[in-house]
Amino acid sequence: NLSNRYVSSTKTSRYADITPPEATGYALYYLPINFAKMWSLIDRLSPTAKPRRILDVGAGPGTCALAASSRLTSIDSITLVDSSVSMLAVAKKLFGTYRPGVSLTTTPIIPV
Repeated sequence: NLSNRYVSSTKTSRYADITPPEATGYALYYLPINFAKMWSLIDRLSPTAKPRRILDVGAGPGTCALAASSRLTSIDSITLVDSSVSMLAVAKKLFGTYRPGVSLTTTPIIPV
């Protein structure tokens, strides 16, 4: 299952190798609660903070960056880095739908 792939060190069950349906399922299951957690944390930032860029390493489907850019309207550029191309594809769809005005860069990393 996906949880085992995430923590496994064997090449045949790596998180990076998840399929597009698995990535979509992950996002459907985890995105709502993780989005809410991030939304809550953002309220603890200084009210004068006006960040313009986000770098999200280990981004998965981009949940944290999506929440941050939804809450902090000063953000205009986001870079998502993840080892799963399928997760980054889900992120592109989410940002295209919910944050189309934000400049999004996705960068896959190749696990060793």
